[in-house]
Amino acid sequence: MEERERTEVTEEEERKTRNNGKVWSWGAGTDGQLGTSKLQDEHLPQLIHSLNYVANTVSQLACGGAHVIALTGNDGKVFTWGRGTSGQLGHGDQTNCLNPKPVKFLETLFMSHVSAGWNHSGFVSDSGKVYTCGDGSFGQLGRGDYESHHLPVEVSYFGSKFVEQIACGMRHSLVLLKGQSGAQIYGFGSGKRGQLGVSIDRIKIVSNLPQAAKGLENVEIRNIYANGDHSAAVSADGHVYTWGRGFSGQSDAYHPEILSSPLKFSKVALGWNHALLLTDAKEVYMLGGKYHGMLSDPGKMSFELHPPIHKVSSQSSDGDGRVLILGKVPDLNETRVIDVAAGSEHSAIVTENGEIMTWGWGEHGQLGLGNTCDQMNPQMVHLADGHVYTWGRGFSGQSDAYHPEILSSPLKFSKVALGWNHALLLTDAKEVYMLGGKYHGMLSDPGKMSFELHPPIHKVSSQSSDGDGRVLILGKVPDLNETRVIDVAAGSEHSAIVTENGEIMTWGWGEHGQLGLGNTCDQMNPQMVHLGDVLPSDNQTQLNVYCGSGFTFVVRLLSQT
Repeated sequence: MEERERTEVTEEEERKTRNNGKVWSWGAGTDGQLGTSKLQDEHLPQLIHSLNYVANTVSQLACGGAHVIALTGNDGKVFTWGRGTSGQLGHGDQTNCLNPKPVKFLETLFMSHVSAGWNHSGFVSDSGKVYTCGDGSFGQLGRGDYESHHLPVEVSYFGSKFVEQIACGMRHSLVLLKGQSGAQIYGFGSGKRGQLGVSIDRIKIVSNLPQAAKGLENVEIRNIYANGDHSAAVSADGHVYTWGRGFSGQSDAYHPEILSSPLKFSKVALGWNHALLLTDAKEVYMLGGKYHGMLSDPGKMSFELHPPIHKVSSQSSDGDGRVLILGKVPDLNETRVIDVAAGSEHSAIVTENGEIMTWGWGEHGQLGLGNTCDQMNPQMVHLADGHVYTWGRGFSGQSDAYHPEILSSPLKFSKVALGWNHALLLTDAKEVYMLGGKYHGMLSDPGKMSFELHPPIHKVSSQSSDGDGRVLILGKVPDLNETRVIDVAAGSEHSAIVTENGEIMTWGWGEHGQLGLGNTCDQMNPQMVHLGDVLPSDNQTQLNVYCGSGFTFVVRLLSQT
């Protein structure tokens, strides 16, 4: 009530509000899994613009092999995107999706938990029902067959039980029951590495129906985890149990084994060959992993340099045990960590101060550091704040700037395209603004750029680090109405954009036919470029536009299926 009655908001509060509820992605993106409308890897964090209207309420994200599931906490809605070739997106087809899309089949339900496997997905409703879809070739959908399903289907085995969580690995799934006496965890799918936890005789099985995991009947389990061929659980008293593929060359475990450590744990993140363990004291430990530095510098993991490395026993309920190496992540000093995540061979953490750090395999830019290098130690990731800095030749007769100056505007920008006398600026809201330019209509009709006809024209200051400043005119490109734009390009004196609907529009100098309109005329306003029937209208195609001095290229990228 107090919040609703407030009529004045400070500038600091406005800034915090603008920064809340946003989702960024980076790394491999050739199946659309980054949700950026593009089919390409990204080496730096990219804001997912299409989630802006629900981002404030996203309560959980689940990342699979090449698809993502988002769950909203206020209304229990599910959005999916990325690779859909096995039906794992739950949209009723086998096509990829470049942007977050609601799972309509689940719209009448309130979903409370989601998980993404390599090519399958799991969803849990607030009424305790569990649904699966996607690849079922190993029985990982739990329906008693080995068929794939393109829409979420209820796992009928749990009809009389209340499911609280589901965890999807590469070829298996785990389910955690709520308020259940006796067996709490069930597994189905491939158990060839013991990841189902159902065998006490080390039998390699594949089960298309849920089976109870052995040895945890008298343990209160809080959370379950699955990735690759690994499985894990954290108990209410802070103990960690692991089963499945062994870490660091250890033999596989065919039923849950407790990690005998004096530490108390709150969360586990599983990779393909390693695991991160978050303690109650907000410290990060790790199991396994030697490749790509995913578990930090092996040379620094010696007993001498990092004493909190323990040889811990992994004890099963039947008395068998193995010795595992549990080591504290180096180079974090006294940093307190509140969240951990693991990809196949890279790691990520969030600190108590809101900092993001990554390390490990970086071939696809998944570390978010602007390159494709592997990293042996935790590195800081910087999320873009959407500010634009300019320097060099002045726009619109302004004096030149000899060092970077920030464009002081309330707008948040994602891309800039520079011409000889003008610039196009693409905002997070997929609108196009411009600086400078009067010739050949390259920045649209000057007569329409008046304050009266197009009110979103701002006199913005360009402030340098030493306090000098200039006033620039920033105007919204006219004649686009409500068209949402995903890419911009600028030639020396012409401009081009790609819309969210896959349309290409150009304007400006046209002497060499660079506008693609079949003539050599200049154009004062955006004009549609027709490419014929060579571009299919589907959600697996991405267009990028590029401009040279007097020529234009359009590149079509197809999803890699």
